[in-house]
Amino acid sequence: MDRPGEIAQLHALIAELLNATVDEIGEIDPDEPLMNYGMDSLHVMSLVQRLDAAGLPSDFIAMMTDQTLASWESIVVGESSRNSVRQIEFAAWHGGHAERGGLAMSVETSAASRQWAPLEQPRAGFCPMPPDRAEHYVRQGLWRGLTFDDVLARVVRDHEDRVALTDGARSLNYAQLWEQIDAVAENFAASSVRPGQCVILHLPNTIEFYPLYLGLLRLGAMPLLALPGHRETELEAFARSTAAVGVVTVETWLGVAHATIARNVADRLAREGRTLELWTDPAALTSASSGQTADRSGWGVHPQDAAFLLVSGGSTGVPKLIARAIDPYLLTLELSDRICGVDDSTVFLAALPVAHNYANSSPGALGVLLAGGTVVLAPAPSPDICLPLIERFGVTMVALVPPLAMIWVDALGDRPAPESLRTVQIGGAKLTVSAAERVEKAFPGRVQQVFGMAEGLVCYTRLDDDDEVRLGTQGRPMCSADELLVTDSDGCPVPQGEVGELRTRGPYTISGYYANPAATAKSIDDRGYYRTGDLVRVRPDGNLVVEGRAVQVINRAGEKILGEEVENVLLELDDVIDATVTGRPDDLTGQCIVAFLILRQGSALGEIDLRRHVQGSGLAAFKHPDRYEIVSAIPTTAVGKNDRALLSGGRAT
Repeated sequence: MDRPGEIAQLHALIAELLNATVDEIGEIDPDEPLMNYGMDSLHVMSLVQRLDAAGLPSDFIAMMTDQTLASWESIVVGESSRNSVRQIEFAAWHGGHAERGGLAMSVETSAASRQWAPLEQPRAGFCPMPPDRAEHYVRQGLWRGLTFDDVLARVVRDHEDRVALTDGARSLNYAQLWEQIDAVAENFAASSVRPGQCVILHLPNTIEFYPLYLGLLRLGAMPLLALPGHRETELEAFARSTAAVGVVTVETWLGVAHATIARNVADRLAREGRTLELWTDPAALTSASSGQTADRSGWGVHPQDAAFLLVSGGSTGVPKLIARAIDPYLLTLELSDRICGVDDSTVFLAALPVAHNYANSSPGALGVLLAGGTVVLAPAPSPDICLPLIERFGVTMVALVPPLAMIWVDALGDRPAPESLRTVQIGGAKLTVSAAERVEKAFPGRVQQVFGMAEGLVCYTRLDDDDEVRLGTQGRPMCSADELLVTDSDGCPVPQGEVGELRTRGPYTISGYYANPAATAKSIDDRGYYRTGDLVRVRPDGNLVVEGRAVQVINRAGEKILGEEVENVLLELDDVIDATVTGRPDDLTGQCIVAFLILRQGSALGEIDLRRHVQGSGLAAFKHPDRYEIVSAIPTTAVGKNDRALLSGGRAT
């Protein structure tokens, strides 16, 4: 094929993905980032698939790193070499292999179990479990007063030479992981980070993630696991609400200047007299310090106290913070390992960001590490990266969200999937029966559905469930102590099998949000049940079927977006009179984000202007609208509110 033909085909594929014309694509400045026009990682994955199907060159990493027409055109005409997954060039901060040496301290000594008195003074902002319920869970043996170090120490003693983490270029065995965890604790202590202080981890799937996460926990500082997709809006909110003392990030990742994002936040706080320290070289923090801290007596945190912070699904704008204690979190990991058949032979591919609770703990990378297995960290979830990694390392388990699973299925085509896969988990959003059947047909092993939330409750289909249960339900709670209520809008239980709002409490479900009394009051009822916002029905066999959301939240590829937050950004423009942002069904993402806008008469504001405004707002990229529709009027409900349900197609006109 001649070069003009290849470029024309590329433009046609881009136009199809962006719902544009070929002529419109041809008018784009070749050096302008295509994200300004609505291109995101899912679109790039889909484009790579289509280029491969057309026999044209592609390179997901290169195309994500430089999202311009000029770069992509050079790739499809063969002027940019394609890197195999074995040859991915990582940034300089990756450093080299950790060298094996003697353990900095005795595993037995550093991980010796303590006798903990009942928690009397929880950390500020934390909502601990009510004492009577906490005592009940201790008596039942569900909470055992252990730390991550207690469990990991046993793994290190038994499997010190086994590979714990690899990114395809570098690996850490368990002895090296233990040493790096200790180095991190020492280095942060030397930087005057104290137990109880918050440090934000804004990291992609790097091999330094778990040494940093677990090292901060060893010190007793509170890591906040921000997602790679978070931007200035979210990071600034996190820093303010936690009084964070610093951010650990990377200079760039897949074309995004993460360090610049953090510096901008730090600069704004500095103008108010607040200091936010930045660490942009994660590898340096995992290197052994020159000396050891003299006194470790104040390190660590009570197993029932706030240990680290997760982010909610963001259903109320900027995500709420979820403080998790070790006792209940260890319970989720151990139960998840047992139900999912995780042991020291498991090889888990972390395709999704491990900062996300699903990829971290259901059972996720952390569950596999505490079982002595191996975690393979993928730099991005694209099938052209992940499928070779599965074959190379004999991956047995992977966790995906529904749209990503379908992209993988399409990428396989008629080719056989890697034979090593035993379990393909699907969570983050509801998987339709037809989609579940396609995934199970494409991959060996079993589909396992996962339904849960960072706030607590996790449900699994079991690997030995029959096909009807595994493919047609979202599973049942993993713990017999989980309590479920399915209620109407007034909080009254609905009859068995009818649809209602799910409420839950149990040994690993939170009692409130971190430092957010208003959100706690809204989400925790007077009996201590967490209101999930999910509409479900419970079958006679105890398995749940998720029917939707009780509130109008957009679920795009597993990410939860509140339309109102995006509307507020669009309404900053003088020419925007009114805006309503809602979700519409989409084959690729489950739901796409559509913005309906009323503009001032005579306004010349176009879609490109809107995209550039949102791009520059600091809003996380996954919250940006996929489509913009200029309308003369927006329908309203009987009480005069913009009718999101009607615009989303959820109610007949």
